[in-house]
Amino acid sequence: MRSDPQSRVVRFGVFEADLLTRELRKRGVRVRLQEQPFRLLQALLERPGQIVTREEIKEKLWPDDTFVDFDKSLNTAAQKLRQALGDSADSPRFMETIPRQGYRFLAPLGIDDESPVAAAASSEPQLKKALISVSVLAAILLAGLVWTWTSQPRTSEDWNGLQLRRITYDDGLAMTPTVSADGKFVAYASDRAGEGKLDIWLQQLGAGEPLRLTFGAENEFEPAFSPDGRLIAYRSEKDGGALYTIPTLGGDPRFLAPLGRRPRFSPDGGQIVYWVGTERSSTGAIYVIATNGGEPRELYAGRSPVWSADGERLLFLTGKTGVRGGRWAVGDLSAEQEPIAVSNEIFAHVSSHRFYLFFVPSVWLPDGRALFSGVAGDGLNLWSVPVSPDGETDEGARRLTFGSGREVDAFSSPSGRVVFSSSPLNLDVWSLPTETNTARVLGEPVRLTSSAATEFWPEISLDGDTLTYRSGEAAKWEQWLKQLDTGVVVPIVLAPDEVIGAAVTHDGAEVFYRTRSPDGTDRIYHSAGDLKKRTELCSNCGNLESVTPDGRTVVIRRGRSSPTGYRAVVLYDTQSGEFTELPVRDGANDARISSDREWIAYHRVMYGARRQVIIARLHIGEDGFISDEYFLTDPGSNDFRAAWWPDGQLLYYASDRDGFICIYTQPLDSETKRPNGELIEVFHNHDPRISLGAIENPGGIGLSVARDKIVFAMGERRGDIWIMEPRDAE
Repeated sequence: MRSDPQSRVVRFGVFEADLLTRELRKRGVRVRLQEQPFRLLQALLERPGQIVTREEIKEKLWPDDTFVDFDKSLNTAAQKLRQALGDSADSPRFMETIPRQGYRFLAPLGIDDESPVAAAASSEPQLKKALISVSVLAAILLAGLVWTWTSQPRTSEDWNGLQLRRITYDDGLAMTPTVSADGKFVAYASDRAGEGKLDIWLQQLGAGEPLRLTFGAENEFEPAFSPDGRLIAYRSEKDGGALYTIPTLGGDPRFLAPLGRRPRFSPDGGQIVYWVGTERSSTGAIYVIATNGGEPRELYAGRSPVWSADGERLLFLTGKTGVRGGRWAVGDLSAEQEPIAVSNEIFAHVSSHRFYLFFVPSVWLPDGRALFSGVAGDGLNLWSVPVSPDGETDEGARRLTFGSGREVDAFSSPSGRVVFSSSPLNLDVWSLPTETNTARVLGEPVRLTSSAATEFWPEISLDGDTLTYRSGEAAKWEQWLKQLDTGVVVPIVLAPDEVIGAAVTHDGAEVFYRTRSPDGTDRIYHSAGDLKKRTELCSNCGNLESVTPDGRTVVIRRGRSSPTGYRAVVLYDTQSGEFTELPVRDGANDARISSDREWIAYHRVMYGARRQVIIARLHIGEDGFISDEYFLTDPGSNDFRAAWWPDGQLLYYASDRDGFICIYTQPLDSETKRPNGELIEVFHNHDPRISLGAIENPGGIGLSVARDKIVFAMGERRGDIWIMEPRDAE
């Protein structure tokens, strides 16, 4: 049986304090805080607005059998707590000093109902909250305000009987909408509460303000209505991720199943289908569970299942990612036979390999069409494709919307109302101040680029002064060089050549980059000091992966070699001009060489887009491949973009091992490069709006390490909910 421990999270401002695990987070990012300062914070949170005397604090923090210099220890704890909160003793926002008495907590609290702090808090705020909820519900049910609408996502001519209108107008993120069976209510996830996380909200179409349904401390999203409209199932990130249900008009959440994603009620309402896995993989496991709970039953390997209209079959994604390897499949609930594969030819003209994350069925309509999101031109739009219960189709996919944004998460009611999220995404390069030789984080992330263009795949010089990154849009990409000390930004190469990747030496004085000419020729160049002067190293020789800090070795990856079954990593010696080919197993990417040129670290793309970090010695073994190769990370998570600290005793990489893409570092033995100590959590990023996980191509994160910072790209998402419905809809 799965345990469901009580939540003990108290929210104030942009902070969350977990009283069970004794963790403090700011906008979802963990803030390092020692035990005594946290216990001081807890003592103040238990009595907000009241003076907690020094004697009371002493009893809680230092019992009678503890011998300390109390005044000095308390002052130190208070100082460290203020530093963590960014607070000031002179102008306090959170913790006020009461001279010769004690301390008082000033900020208003948002408390989970199950928190022990809730019992100590006054019942008056709870009564006020209940009255507000009743008022909001009355407004939803009675108000007659009609929403205005615009038509930015244009519709296809074959759907010219439909109209588009916008449902939400929040200055934030609204996503994963669903519509009730009668088409009158929309539920969606939004951060409109201003607490830096997603909650489930309910909106009556054509009525007033939305009603907030969930108040948990973690992100809650992917809602789904039961056919009778009484329940909403949803995904919560609480306790590592789980499915819950909640009454549609509000109430207590009920645990349903662990680890589940994107729940969908069966047409008769008796069952819920969902999948378990990580967002960035087409592999996973599909389960079905009774709506009233019980033991889940595993059906198929795959993800993102949707029901047929009769509830007899499921349509889902299985296999590798994207059009090039993944495919849809149809299976029944018995799961006794292999699922029927749907032909990939129906998606041939949809370039969804650029956004493999969205190449999943969103809903299977009663008329046999399945909706999904796919790329055409610069937009990520809604498409439909007919799929029979036997997995057959007689025509290709049709584009339904023609906006230039990102239109995702479509869902439809039986009445024909289709809701979806229009979610713009902007990518920028960020810096995390870090003492990288010890992995000690020194501050909050800082944005290094801020234009409207897509800016990602950054590389930083070891001294932390010279940054290179890719910028532009799909039709035109450029590579830029930025001096962080002066702010000067220059393009590496002017048109007509396109730059595809660049790297710099430890002092930023030398730049290596790969270009592609209009005739399709690839070249790798080297510039020292003056970008107008360059030396060609090779042509059509492969992808530029990295450069050692001293510029001595350039790492180049060549494409798959069919006769031998391996992908070659080539080392180019800039002093001798010699190429050395290293056979690595197929799927190797982002190879980086240690400073002593003895070891290589890279990630290997496994089945279903899973990635594992590999370390190997640069010697050829008996089997013909580089020797002493071993997986640094396990296959249960997605790990990639490995980056050495110069002495070779730390290896940084990105991973989704906690369900979100975050940054870790592994201490290594200086001789064997085997793990030498516990994995270090460097940067946790669970913010729904600005995150590493918002980047569809994980390699675009571009994790790079300097002495005083780590640079990477993060995506900032905003979004609103739209509805596409018949023109005569009420």
